[in-house]
Amino acid sequence: MKITITTAIALAVLVSPVLAKNSGKLPENAKPLTSEEVKQLYVGKTLKYKDNGNIYYTFTPDGKLLGLADKTNGTHHTADGTWTVNDNVFCFQSDWKDQTGKSVFKYSPCQAWFRAGKTLWTKNVSGVDDQYAGDIYTGEAKNISKGDQVSKRLVGLKAQ
Repeated sequence: MKITITTAIALAVLVSPVLAKNSGKLPENAKPLTSEEVKQLYVGKTLKYKDNGNIYYTFTPDGKLLGLADKTNGTHHTADGTWTVNDNVFCFQSDWKDQTGKSVFKYSPCQAWFRAGKTLWTKNVSGVDDQYAGDIYTGEAKNISKGDQVSKRLVGLKAQ
Protein backbone atom coordinates (compact mmCIF):
# COMPACT_ATOMS: atom_id res chain seq x y z
CA MET A 1 0.00 0.00 0.00
CA LYS A 2 1.40 3.37 -1.02
CA ILE A 3 0.92 6.15 1.53
CA THR A 4 0.62 9.65 0.11
CA ILE A 5 2.05 12.68 1.85
CA THR A 6 -1.51 13.80 2.64
CA THR A 7 -2.29 10.48 4.28
CA ALA A 8 0.95 10.54 6.24
CA ILE A 9 0.26 14.02 7.61
CA ALA A 10 -3.35 13.12 8.38
CA LEU A 11 -2.28 10.04 10.31
CA ALA A 12 0.44 11.89 12.20
CA VAL A 13 -1.83 14.76 13.18
CA LEU A 14 -4.88 12.68 13.99
CA VAL A 15 -3.18 9.92 15.93
CA SER A 16 -0.87 12.05 18.03
CA PRO A 17 -3.37 13.69 20.41
CA VAL A 18 -5.19 10.47 21.07
CA LEU A 19 -2.27 8.28 22.06
CA ALA A 20 -3.23 8.82 25.69
CA LYS A 21 -5.17 5.99 27.29
CA ASN A 22 -8.88 6.67 27.65
CA SER A 23 -9.82 6.68 31.34
CA GLY A 24 -13.52 6.47 30.50
CA LYS A 25 -14.90 9.02 32.92
CA LEU A 26 -13.97 12.13 34.85
CA PRO A 27 -13.47 11.89 38.61
CA GLU A 28 -16.53 12.97 40.59
CA ASN A 29 -14.70 16.04 41.90
CA ALA A 30 -13.61 17.26 38.43
CA LYS A 31 -14.50 20.90 37.74
CA PRO A 32 -14.35 22.64 34.35
CA LEU A 33 -11.48 25.10 33.94
CA THR A 34 -12.40 28.72 33.26
CA SER A 35 -11.81 30.10 29.78
CA GLU A 36 -8.94 32.17 31.21
CA GLU A 37 -7.30 29.07 32.69
CA VAL A 38 -7.58 27.28 29.34
CA LYS A 39 -6.04 30.26 27.52
CA GLN A 40 -3.15 30.26 30.01
CA LEU A 41 -2.47 26.62 29.12
CA TYR A 42 -1.86 27.45 25.45
CA VAL A 43 -1.13 31.11 24.67
CA GLY A 44 2.54 31.79 24.05
CA LYS A 45 3.37 28.12 24.55
CA THR A 46 4.15 25.15 22.35
CA LEU A 47 2.14 21.95 22.08
CA LYS A 48 4.30 19.03 20.91
CA TYR A 49 3.42 15.53 19.78
CA LYS A 50 5.81 12.77 18.73
CA ASP A 51 4.80 10.64 15.78
CA ASN A 52 7.16 9.82 12.91
CA GLY A 53 9.05 12.92 13.99
CA ASN A 54 7.80 15.91 15.93
CA ILE A 55 4.66 17.97 15.43
CA TYR A 56 4.57 21.42 17.03
CA TYR A 57 1.80 23.98 17.47
CA THR A 58 2.08 27.43 18.98
CA PHE A 59 -0.84 29.72 19.82
CA THR A 60 -0.51 33.51 19.70
CA PRO A 61 -2.48 35.94 21.89
CA ASP A 62 -4.37 37.25 18.84
CA GLY A 63 -6.02 33.87 18.13
CA LYS A 64 -3.59 32.58 15.51
CA LEU A 65 -2.06 29.12 15.30
CA LEU A 66 1.26 28.19 13.72
CA GLY A 67 2.28 24.59 13.15
CA LEU A 68 5.39 22.71 12.09
CA ALA A 69 5.94 19.01 11.46
CA ASP A 70 9.52 17.75 11.40
CA LYS A 71 9.25 14.28 9.92
CA THR A 72 11.88 11.62 10.52
CA ASN A 73 12.54 11.47 6.77
CA GLY A 74 13.80 15.08 6.87
CA THR A 75 10.76 16.74 5.33
CA HIS A 76 8.89 19.61 6.95
CA HIS A 77 5.26 20.62 6.75
CA THR A 78 3.73 23.82 8.05
CA ALA A 79 0.32 24.89 9.25
CA ASP A 80 -1.49 28.08 9.97
CA GLY A 81 -4.90 28.62 11.45
CA THR A 82 -6.86 29.98 14.38
CA TRP A 83 -7.86 28.99 17.89
CA THR A 84 -10.80 29.81 20.19
CA VAL A 85 -11.88 29.14 23.76
CA ASN A 86 -15.51 28.89 24.83
CA ASP A 87 -15.89 28.21 28.55
CA ASN A 88 -13.54 25.23 29.15
CA VAL A 89 -13.39 24.09 25.50
CA PHE A 90 -10.30 24.82 23.41
CA CYS A 91 -10.68 24.46 19.63
CA PHE A 92 -8.31 25.10 16.79
CA GLN A 93 -8.39 24.99 13.02
CA SER A 94 -5.19 24.19 11.16
CA ASP A 95 -4.45 24.12 7.45
CA TRP A 96 -1.42 21.89 6.82
CA LYS A 97 0.73 22.58 3.78
CA ASP A 98 3.44 20.55 2.09
CA GLN A 99 6.89 21.90 1.27
CA THR A 100 5.56 23.58 -1.89
CA GLY A 101 2.92 25.48 0.09
CA LYS A 102 0.02 23.38 -1.22
CA SER A 103 -2.77 22.76 1.29
CA VAL A 104 -2.88 19.01 1.97
CA PHE A 105 -4.91 18.56 5.15
CA LYS A 106 -7.22 20.52 7.43
CA TYR A 107 -7.56 19.58 11.10
CA SER A 108 -10.03 21.07 13.61
CA PRO A 109 -10.14 19.41 17.05
CA CYS A 110 -11.81 20.59 20.25
CA GLN A 111 -10.91 19.52 23.78
CA ALA A 112 -12.65 20.28 27.07
CA TRP A 113 -10.45 20.81 30.15
CA PHE A 114 -11.17 19.88 33.77
CA ARG A 115 -9.30 19.85 37.08
CA ALA A 116 -9.62 17.29 39.87
CA GLY A 117 -7.28 18.23 42.69
CA LYS A 118 -3.95 19.03 41.02
CA THR A 119 -4.61 16.82 37.99
CA LEU A 120 -5.76 18.23 34.65
CA TRP A 121 -8.13 16.11 32.60
CA THR A 122 -8.92 16.42 28.90
CA LYS A 123 -11.98 15.24 26.99
CA ASN A 124 -11.95 14.97 23.20
CA VAL A 125 -15.07 16.87 22.23
CA SER A 126 -14.84 16.91 18.43
CA GLY A 127 -12.51 16.89 15.48
CA VAL A 128 -10.82 13.66 16.43
CA ASP A 129 -11.47 10.38 14.63
CA ASP A 130 -14.88 9.09 15.80
CA GLN A 131 -13.40 6.21 17.76
CA TYR A 132 -11.68 8.75 20.06
CA ALA A 133 -14.51 11.28 20.42
CA GLY A 134 -15.45 11.44 24.08
CA ASP A 135 -12.17 9.97 25.32
CA ILE A 136 -11.16 11.33 28.71
CA TYR A 137 -7.55 11.24 29.88
CA THR A 138 -4.76 12.94 31.79
CA GLY A 139 -1.33 13.82 30.43
CA GLU A 140 -2.24 16.26 27.65
CA ALA A 141 -0.81 19.17 29.66
CA LYS A 142 2.59 17.40 29.63
CA ASN A 143 2.71 18.02 25.87
CA ILE A 144 2.62 21.80 26.45
CA SER A 145 5.84 23.70 27.16
CA LYS A 146 6.72 27.33 27.76
CA GLY A 147 7.62 29.54 24.85
CA ASP A 148 7.10 29.61 21.11
CA GLN A 149 9.20 26.91 19.44
CA VAL A 150 7.59 27.39 16.03
CA SER A 151 7.70 30.99 14.74
CA LYS A 152 11.48 31.37 14.30
CA ARG A 153 11.74 27.95 12.68
CA LEU A 154 8.99 28.85 10.21
CA VAL A 155 10.84 32.03 9.23
CA GLY A 156 14.00 29.98 8.65
CA LEU A 157 12.18 27.37 6.56
CA LYS A 158 10.51 30.02 4.41
CA ALA A 159 13.88 31.70 3.85
CA GLN A 160 15.20 28.43 2.44
